[in-house]
Amino acid sequence: MKTKELEYKSVVEDRLLQIKEKRLDILILQRQNEELCRENNQTIEEYNAAIGRLEIEIENILKESGQKKIDTSVGYISFRSMPDSWTYDEQAIIAWCEKKKLPYFKIEKILKKQELKNDIEIGKIKAEEVEGLEVNPQEPKFNYKIREVF
Repeated sequence: MKTKELEYKSVVEDRLLQIKEKRLDILILQRQNEELCRENNQTIEEYNAAIGRLEIEIENILKESGQKKIDTSVGYISFRSMPDSWTYDEQAIIAWCEKKKLPYFKIEKILKKQELKNDIEIGKIKAEEVEGLEVNPQEPKFNYKIREVF
């Protein structure tokens, strides 16, 4: 009986040592993972910064070219036209409409922005004449696309 007990003890001791070694191995791997993640995250940040610099570079190339779009076999870069930004001072515009007897507001004095904008755009009225209206042209929005050919 003593021999069997010693055998069990020996096997259990061996298994416990194996578990201890595996736990130590796990701790070592976890430490390596933390280091690799830190290194990979730093590399990812560097790549993102490089992409940002390249985007600025190709945007400047497009500006210098004077073109709105440059198409290549890999993809294209372009400036997409953006609509003007319209800022309405409703009270000032309504007062202006009342003074000029223009129909761009309802009796409840709600400015009919779209009708006013349409008439300005077709040349019926000049935007600079409208008191309380500010039209700000927006810069074209830069974008690019890489075609997937893989």
